[in-house]
Amino acid sequence: MGVAGDIWSEWLLNQRFAHLSETERADTLRALRFFRDTTLEHADIHPGQTLIDLGAGTGLLAHRAAELVGPQGRVIAIDVSQKSLRELDHRDSPAPLLRVAADARAVPVDASSADRVVMRSVLIYIEAVEQVLRECARVLRPGGRVAICEPLNARRYNTVSLENASPELRAALQGMQASKQAAASPMARMAPDYLTSCATAAGFDVIHSVVIDDVEQLADADAVERYVCRVSAPGRPTIAQQYEQALGSTAWGELYQRWLEHARQQPFEWRTPMLYLAAVARR
Repeated sequence: MGVAGDIWSEWLLNQRFAHLSETERADTLRALRFFRDTTLEHADIHPGQTLIDLGAGTGLLAHRAAELVGPQGRVIAIDVSQKSLRELDHRDSPAPLLRVAADARAVPVDASSADRVVMRSVLIYIEAVEQVLRECARVLRPGGRVAICEPLNARRYNTVSLENASPELRAALQGMQASKQAAASPMARMAPDYLTSCATAAGFDVIHSVVIDDVEQLADADAVERYVCRVSAPGRPTIAQQYEQALGSTAWGELYQRWLEHARQQPFEWRTPMLYLAAVARR
């Protein structure tokens, strides 16, 4: 999947919640539950089904899916990181829960053996999106469904005003946005039309594709200071380091001060559009 498994587990187990206050951690967990529940709702899961959680990580989707398929069903949790899968406790699962370390581009599951495949924040890290979706189509029975949740990070924005910003900062931000749009990375190109096109080419009929904004609020200047110390994704530098690399030290310093000044007066929001897509395997 392009990133070593130990990097995934390091982020999932140690970095994801670092630099969060207790309130921010609770808010993050609520957001994760919303992503999970919305994805599984779009999967239309029924008792007795076999479900694959592809890119399962430590089991956010898998645990809840096991409750939905029940003791007559089965959940197969697949992830590139063995260490992450070891954190997925299957002992009290209401359904049989199998953990498999494998790459999403070559799923070690028999053809036409699953009823549902679910994914959350997986395809933004993978170059061969269509290949992964072809694997999903292969393992699904006729009429089987895939349900996907992916953040549209290239469209992420915040509510801090740039009124009276320096020409240098404006130019640096425009350059950063242009670089995002021109980037060939999976994260940069993820969009509703792109994912629909990949799913259709892979053998699916798309049922629906909807975008729902995830809203994160930074309540004060202390929250901003904690925010820029975060590692936002596996194998990445901190948020502050990413901005400094993209904007340069001077422009980043000005932008950071604007964030702090805004937060001293009132909270501001980060909005991340989240794409939910559901599709049926075409046979």
